[in-house]
Amino acid sequence: MRRVIALLALYGILAAPALGETYVVYPDAHLGDFPNIQAAVDYVVDGDIIELMDGVFRGPGNRDVDYLGKEITIRSQSGDPGTCVVDCEQLGHGFFFMNVGSRAVLEGITVANGYDMYGGAVYCGEGASPTVARCIFERNMAAYGGGVVCDRLSFPTIVQCTFVGNWAQAGAGLCI
Repeated sequence: MRRVIALLALYGILAAPALGETYVVYPDAHLGDFPNIQAAVDYVVDGDIIELMDGVFRGPGNRDVDYLGKEITIRSQSGDPGTCVVDCEQLGHGFFFMNVGSRAVLEGITVANGYDMYGGAVYCGEGASPTVARCIFERNMAAYGGGVVCDRLSFPTIVQCTFVGNWAQAGAGLCI
């Protein structure tokens, strides 16, 4: 019996998910671990965390951020979405999810001025079930889902998010 318990304990240790690495991105491309958010996503692996420092993220690599099917977390380091802003400058959407589960997380960030046909701020493509928590979606525009659009067979968890001044032909804040 002791051998079985020891094997189960060993299996539990080996089966436990490994804690990922944490990387920091600053709005100023000259600081932090990566010059922009997309460069960080390109590098990290499942389970890793990308923390965004307070400030305004603009320009290529800081909009149309594709999670690339990775189960990663992108969050503000301070936890305050009012001080960590991704400004899409009406040149695309903020974040794109495709074929991810609930461990793909976007947390504590404002996404503003997104402009796209589908999902001004966030696009949840087919097979995407990300977790989006404590975010602010502000002044985003799209034909469908000014703030967030959920394609067929996507099942995101959206918790404690605020939608302000978004516009769309269908679903100004959220289109499912």
